[in-house]
Amino acid sequence: MASEVTCPTCGTVSHFEEVGRDATAFCRVCDYPLFWLRTGRSTAANGDGGDVGLRRLPGTAGRVALATFPCPVCTEPNEITAALCIRCGADLHPAPVTEVVAPPSPPPAPVVRKRAWWPFVLAVLGLVAIALIVAFSVG
Repeated sequence: MASEVTCPTCGTVSHFEEVGRDATAFCRVCDYPLFWLRTGRSTAANGDGGDVGLRRLPGTAGRVALATFPCPVCTEPNEITAALCIRCGADLHPAPVTEVVAPPSPPPAPVVRKRAWWPFVLAVLGLVAIALIVAFSVG
């Protein structure tokens, strides 16, 4: 019994034997691997339009959509109950990172410039020399 498969990339319809489908089933136009797809009859019968994120669970509920959330590293959708990413292996529930805030440093001490003492000594010696010269020239 032949099944009809529509390529999701280019829309080309291909016919395969349902029992004989294997890894050699590729789209003849765009080379998409059609062996990953379900047949047109199985998706139409369920009315959900595809099998993205679906799987058969035990019980009478049948197919159920799985809840997923993206990996914080590579954004790969993972099941909520997973501990590690299925693509990159990163921890899906990392511990929150707490930043250690250092206390603010005190403001720098004001720079006190020391005055040089030697100009004052020279000025005083100069005044004394002038005073002596004036005292000896007058007297």
